[in-house]
Amino acid sequence: MDLCSRRLVGWAVADHMCVDLVLDALHAAERTRGSLAGAIFHGDHGAQGGFNWSSQHPDLGCVRRGDGGLE
Repeated sequence: MDLCSRRLVGWAVADHMCVDLVLDALHAAERTRGSLAGAIFHGDHGAQGGFNWSSQHPDLGCVRRGDGGLE
């Protein structure tokens, strides 16, 4: 969300948490704003259920749960 204009500038939805999902949201924001220069990004970690993440999702080069960074 652009806090100055209060416009939603970029978002994406998918059935996975791979890097492509993040890139889709960033590309959408870039199309809306025209440029990402000076932008500050925040992610809310999505809405994962209470299942055992590591046993159900082998490392396939996707974003994993953590402190907000890429692991």
